Amino acid sequence: MMVDLLQCMTLVLQYCRYTVRFSLVLFTNVYAISSYCVWLLLLWPVRVLQPSFYWKLETVLFKGLLAMVTTWFFTAGYRIVESGDELSVLYEKEALLLINHQSTGDVPSIMASLHGRQRVGGTLMWIMDEMFRFTHFGAASTLRKDFFIRQGKAFREQQLLKLHSHLVSDYVALDRKWIVLFPEGGFLYKLKDSNKKYAEKNNYPVWNHITLPRVGAVKVVLESLADGLSSPIDKGESSLKISEEISKMQKLTTDGQQRMCCDISSLDFQSDKDAFHGSLLQWIIDVTIVYPKGDPLTLVNIGAGSWSASDVLLHFRAYPVSEVPKDEEGMKQWLFQRFAEKEMMMEEYYRHGTPLSQTDHQKRLLARRKDGAYHFDGFHVVFFNLFYLLSFYCQFLLIWKPIFICMSHAFIH
Repeated sequence: MMVDLLQCMTLVLQYCRYTVRFSLVLFTNVYAISSYCVWLLLLWPVRVLQPSFYWKLETVLFKGLLAMVTTWFFTAGYRIVESGDELSVLYEKEALLLINHQSTGDVPSIMASLHGRQRVGGTLMWIMDEMFRFTHFGAASTLRKDFFIRQGKAFREQQLLKLHSHLVSDYVALDRKWIVLFPEGGFLYKLKDSNKKYAEKNNYPVWNHITLPRVGAVKVVLESLADGLSSPIDKGESSLKISEEISKMQKLTTDGQQRMCCDISSLDFQSDKDAFHGSLLQWIIDVTIVYPKGDPLTLVNIGAGSWSASDVLLHFRAYPVSEVPKDEEGMKQWLFQRFAEKEMMMEEYYRHGTPLSQTDHQKRLLARRKDGAYHFDGFHVVFFNLFYLLSFYCQFLLIWKPIFICMSHAFIH
């Protein structure tokens, strides 16, 4: 009887701790993201008068948001354990990150990993599903000009065209560095059954830990930024529309002062690279996310601190863009091969506990890093927590409180 009572009390206390922690994580979301958005709106005159300075400030503020995510990991006792290539030499290079997608914990894991890598965290460009536009993070992403892609065959051609235009204008002008893309197009558990049917029907391999990557967005990124101003879609029924778009892009190339977006009209290209003479995108970074025992981390686990494991494994492999075939079929096979290697590494890890670095025998240009936990910048995390908390308090007193008072008076009278 006493043992049962103790177990019950322990369970109650555990769930109380989960509830308190989850409430605190929600609060950090409220004060950090709302403060970030308000800051960007208050700084709008700077965006008009000095856009280059405005976007530099934005990269600092956004890196501060990544510090919030790092806080969630650190306080829950979770770690990011990294292996593979040493990426420090690529921090100022333009790169495309290709990441397998297992759960809602993937994005926070990537954010926590990239947070302390000099300017990388602030200069990311995210390519994400349209549904995230309507979340609180979507509001921040809209202000910083990340790209939302709409899924479905009916929208594919239009969305790829928009992505091409977005990359040529915003990625270049805002001095973004690393593009984050999940080529599978959704979570593993949602796509696994449909992917199996598709793979069997088309004689593709059936994988257990990943799904077949979609080539469309990868092709657009490479053709837009690595091959100059190529058309991202094969010409067909929409050839006229595409030709018009390419014509606009070519005009942009020949006139370095012209821009597609009015708010960045005064940003001057600083080099031939920015005017698209040669390849802008230089590297592809393949990132493999692995969760111990095949138990993916989720946003609920992060919020409550209730995940049974403690380590998120990230394995990095970097390839020069020049190694990727230019033709669509070659590019597709190259991408499939990278994902086949992911499957092999994950299978060995889950079956035998073999570290990812020991099954990755591929020879690449970059030196290998030593396997180990990523060390977070504690000072940076504490600073931005205090900065956003103080910002939220001041914004509440000076902006939100007067608005609420005026609204209450209006309803009363």
